[in-house]
Amino acid sequence: TTLVEAKLLGCTSIGLDLNPLSVLMARTKCDLLAVDPDALMKTYSAVRTKLLNGGRRENGRRWILSLPDEDQRYLGSWFSGQVLNELELVVAVIESIGNHTVRNYFRLALSNILRRVSWQKEDDLRVRRKMRSDADIDPVNEFLEQLGRSVRLVTALLLQAHGHASRRSTILEGDARNAAASFPQYRGRVDVVVTSPPYATALPYLDTDRLSLVYLKLLTRSQHR
Repeated sequence: TTLVEAKLLGCTSIGLDLNPLSVLMARTKCDLLAVDPDALMKTYSAVRTKLLNGGRRENGRRWILSLPDEDQRYLGSWFSGQVLNELELVVAVIESIGNHTVRNYFRLALSNILRRVSWQKEDDLRVRRKMRSDADIDPVNEFLEQLGRSVRLVTALLLQAHGHASRRSTILEGDARNAAASFPQYRGRVDVVVTSPPYATALPYLDTDRLSLVYLKLLTRSQHR
């Protein structure tokens, strides 16, 4: 959010975060400011039509089978087989999007529903399982509803901010304690630093993201600790 506001103010901005999902979010939010809102709406409409009209056929499990064996087993312990099949349909449509920024934006919309369609107890930040019937879970509709809400909000912002966010943002994955080493070209040139203190609840913060980190191939289970 700080980086987006900096771009809208015409400032050059840099960002650093240890969590690869946070890095993906930050990069996508900044890059989206340069996306044509009409093109975004057209892509959303095409994805919605494809999933509602022809996307519910069997697609195999290409995405999940490309993950390490440990990650496949982990996801299999948190999602039913039917839900994993439905998620494959969504992923296949997302990965066919040509625009890199829009593709990442749709990946984040998928990330936002993963906890809701899993066996994770949704109102609990800790890792606690609550088994649910497949009849109660519809990943495709969950994704489309999440994406629709988000696209409407983002499109409104893009229409308002069009042409006012041309300054550069650079976002890296790394440790803020080594910020100077991560951005040597900016030493002595930074006017303002905005940072969050270490979270007292850092464990549930990471646990909340764990399904997205694994499913989106951002962090393997072996790297999670």
